[in-house]
Amino acid sequence: MQENINTIENKLKVDPSVFKQEIVFNKPTLSKKELKSVLECMIQDEISFGNVVLSFEKELASAFEFQKALSTISLSSAYHLALMALDIKEDDEIILSANAPVAALDAIAYLKAKPVLTDIASNSFNPSSELFIEKITPKTRGIILFHAYGSYQNYEILREFLRNNENSQEIKVIEDISYIAGSEENTGFLGNSADIAILGLHEDMIMTIGKGAAIFTNSKNIYSIVKDLRMHGVKKVYKVRYDYTIPDYQAAMGIEQLGQLTNIINRRRKLGQIYKEAISQSKMLTWFEYPEIDTYGAFPVVCDKNVDAAKSFFQSRKIDCRKTMTYGPLSALIGEPATEFPNVEKLYQRGLLLPLYPSLTKINIERVITAIRSYH
Repeated sequence: MQENINTIENKLKVDPSVFKQEIVFNKPTLSKKELKSVLECMIQDEISFGNVVLSFEKELASAFEFQKALSTISLSSAYHLALMALDIKEDDEIILSANAPVAALDAIAYLKAKPVLTDIASNSFNPSSELFIEKITPKTRGIILFHAYGSYQNYEILREFLRNNENSQEIKVIEDISYIAGSEENTGFLGNSADIAILGLHEDMIMTIGKGAAIFTNSKNIYSIVKDLRMHGVKKVYKVRYDYTIPDYQAAMGIEQLGQLTNIINRRRKLGQIYKEAISQSKMLTWFEYPEIDTYGAFPVVCDKNVDAAKSFFQSRKIDCRKTMTYGPLSALIGEPATEFPNVEKLYQRGLLLPLYPSLTKINIERVITAIRSYH
């Protein structure tokens, strides 16, 4: 380890004390512009839902090439409204991967629908189309697609099946683009082929306003339902609605973040490629396959031993890291046997997320890749 530190120190000509400083796991990509925009809202008393939010939503829709976008206060609230807009009822089945966001599982539970979990594919962070298709039954009403860690998965086979199978044409698709926002495939921006796309805006995602999300759709009906449900106390005939709106100052942050999205993605892709090169010279694995589409919203590595040993290895080098699933696989949360989800279980037991974010310094990048190559 000392030899590696000396190599970096000589290469970059830095103070050795820098190696005693911890590399934090994540830092939101915020600049003075975001802080200034928030301050301006405060000065103008724009601290509740208002015109800045509406402007943010218009810019989101335009940027991602959707007809409509609506913001919400959290990822859970976005999933909740999306499922309600798709008229999901009690006992309807919703298929999702066992490493999808807990927010999706929560929203399914709000409506007393039934989550149907699928394993991820071997040597992948996502299920294949075939794994989703295997889970479809006459009770299936929805499928949630999630590009875990910003790792792209092509779901054209699934889409083709839903289009051409008479019994499946009523199944609706929600595509979560939280960790792969701004990427494009052959059909356009990711999420555009789904009935609804969801963009998380929490602090560990590609874009952030602290906490929040956005719902995208090209359906006037879905837009109308979500718009009606996300704000309570409106002067209409009473029904249960929800306090799910964001304030103007968060929207102001979002507008600035949107303007930086291309730079954020380019930086993440550059760092991801650097990490992948280091991984190729180590005993670790990672499964990013599409350099032109992957956004490296996080950087998981799969180790050849228990994750706790790997975590201790990196932390001994002052590199903070996390398990691949904060709360564990969704299968464990709802009491389903781990043996039915072997690939998700392997990812949880041997997977580790390394620090990767745009503000990482050159020195800290060198420290991370040196640690990767030194892992044994």
